[in-house]
Amino acid sequence: MPIVTLTPNTLVAEAFLRAAGKSLRKSFRRDVLRTWEVPDEDVLVRINRCTTLVRDPNSASVDIWVEMNPDPNLEVLADKLRDVLAKTWVHTMSGISAEIWIRFIPGSWCGVNLRGEVYDSVDHVGSETLL
Repeated sequence: MPIVTLTPNTLVAEAFLRAAGKSLRKSFRRDVLRTWEVPDEDVLVRINRCTTLVRDPNSASVDIWVEMNPDPNLEVLADKLRDVLAKTWVHTMSGISAEIWIRFIPGSWCGVNLRGEVYDSVDHVGSETLL
């Protein structure tokens, strides 16, 4: 389940994200679906508020994280997704800097609905240590 999170590091960037939010969420969702060919209901795109009190002047105005469990088939397409998202960003948010990170995070997760039922989950398989 790819989760795309956009986090502004300035109030100016937050204002731009608010203005373009609906369109940007739709575009990023489309980009993930087309590049990784995952089920439509698995792609989540969310935009956070700026919580940065003091920003390093060398950092980007927006951090974009695409996170999901490890998947060898998708990992080989990580650079392609990064490039596609970068093109969408430049087209939509010209003038606002961003860093885009594609991360595969091992771990266990589940979704719980409002009735308290687990409706989806991924078990942690573990990893091998290479010597």
